[in-house]
Amino acid sequence: MFMVTEADADAIRKVFHEQGELSAAIELRRRFPGITDNAKARTCARTIAGWKPEPAPPCPVTRLYPSPNAVHLRPNCSFSLVRKGLPEAATGVVTHSFD
Repeated sequence: MFMVTEADADAIRKVFHEQGELSAAIELRRRFPGITDNAKARTCARTIAGWKPEPAPPCPVTRLYPSPNAVHLRPNCSFSLVRKGLPEAATGVVTHSFD
């Protein structure tokens, strides 16, 4: 058993598509000296060449509408945090003045 990194897989895939199966097997054996059998190296190279590259990570989600429990700013001159939908006495309002 051996672990193939994405960089190794990309290199083997590139050699396989540009130069063929035997060259990909040689590249695989160069990167993984523990593989000594050419038949197994060719099988592994074919398998790795068939893998698709990992997809790009998804973009972060931007909410169009805030969630009902989100923290909002009060509309006065000082900075304060209030949980929407709860009475101010229950929220423990935190107020900070920039004076």
